[in-house]
Amino acid sequence: MKKIRNILAVVACVMVLCVGCVSSYAYFTDKNSVTNTLTVSHFGIDLTEPTYTALPDSSETGIKVKGSKLVQGRDIPTDPKIQNKSTIPAYLFLQVDIPKANVMLVGSAPAVTNNAELFTYTIDSANWKLVKTEQVSGFVRKLYAYQKVVQPNGYTTNLFNSVRYADVVEGQISDVKQIKLVAYGIQQDGFSSVTDAYNNYNWSK
Repeated sequence: MKKIRNILAVVACVMVLCVGCVSSYAYFTDKNSVTNTLTVSHFGIDLTEPTYTALPDSSETGIKVKGSKLVQGRDIPTDPKIQNKSTIPAYLFLQVDIPKANVMLVGSAPAVTNNAELFTYTIDSANWKLVKTEQVSGFVRKLYAYQKVVQPNGYTTNLFNSVRYADVVEGQISDVKQIKLVAYGIQQDGFSSVTDAYNNYNWSK
């Protein structure tokens, strides 16, 4: 979801000045023109995970080897970051949906922990800031804002470098769990800061 104001205009100004002389044999003449050509901005972003993408997928199911048959406390390498593929500077945001479940955790069993987040991670807090958390069906949704303007063709830093599976008692989870990532970009022009851009974007779209 992107917000952008594009401008396309071609303005031609021609000024002609003709002054007549008293003599009927000669005229002073002049001609001058100015053309202002403006190009249309291109806006686009790309969400990548180079390390996770490079992991082997021997089963050819889309589930990476390191992401299958999880055991408590296992780290899965993944490094989400965003590239500004636009021709203009942008503020960038990354949304993370972490699956949750009612499960027994090691250390608190047999008590059940409701809505436990099944994966945790450590963000690059020097460059990313959590701006919103909400509960959605089956997930905890967290939105992070990159604290610097990203120039054309530039990248954010990695939001995190790995995710860790929670200490879930064996047999509590039987189905496939997914971590969903969604990137957003908002043009810098027209906003005084990343907070201003966040506050003025319609996140309900």
